[in-house]
Amino acid sequence: MNPNRALGLMRLREILSVFVVVAAAAVLGGCGGSGGTVSNARPVPDVSSSARSGEDLEVPRVDKPLDVSRFVDDPCRLVDQQALDAVGDFGPGKPDVDSEHAKKSIGPRCSWYANGPGMVSFSVVIDLPHQKYATADLKGLGGVYGAKKSGLIDYLEPIQLPGHADYPAVIAGDKSSIDQGRCSVHIGVADDLTVAVNFTNLKDPSRACPAAQQIGASVLGALKSAN
Repeated sequence: MNPNRALGLMRLREILSVFVVVAAAAVLGGCGGSGGTVSNARPVPDVSSSARSGEDLEVPRVDKPLDVSRFVDDPCRLVDQQALDAVGDFGPGKPDVDSEHAKKSIGPRCSWYANGPGMVSFSVVIDLPHQKYATADLKGLGGVYGAKKSGLIDYLEPIQLPGHADYPAVIAGDKSSIDQGRCSVHIGVADDLTVAVNFTNLKDPSRACPAAQQIGASVLGALKSAN
């Protein structure tokens, strides 16, 4: 495998690994909460075998790229209070923009932890390192589709975020983790850039993906307003 291509896939693996670490912190640290108010909670729907494989799906293009520069220093601004209230009772966002992970591996991110007992948390990640270091075919959503084809993940489902059918998004990850309540939504904001929403709800796993999609819609709303 091309070294740069391998590096790109490794960086995506790091993003998914950080998702697991953030989720674990919510549980072990007691920072999460009981739940949320997502009214349209539902299990992740099953999809065709071709969609699960990702092999027969073309990487969608982004017709109108969105500039994320206004949020790089404070990614917490991507999620407004209304969106937070819609998915649960969360404390203030905790940004990470200066660490080595934020600068070179994962990208600027903000994490939220629900008030109360652990098990509910989410993060929003701007994947700038992947944009900078990955090979051209693995930038943006191409990296997520590439991860599926390479076997790094075993589930990929194209979705439309509420009110934002003009921007492509996917639920992607390991199906077993999704079933346990860890759901990642990757949003194409440019052909070479994604923003990821990683939502964990171990107490009520069926709420994780609907909540991740609601937060994703808020992220796109904030980006569109700033462009």
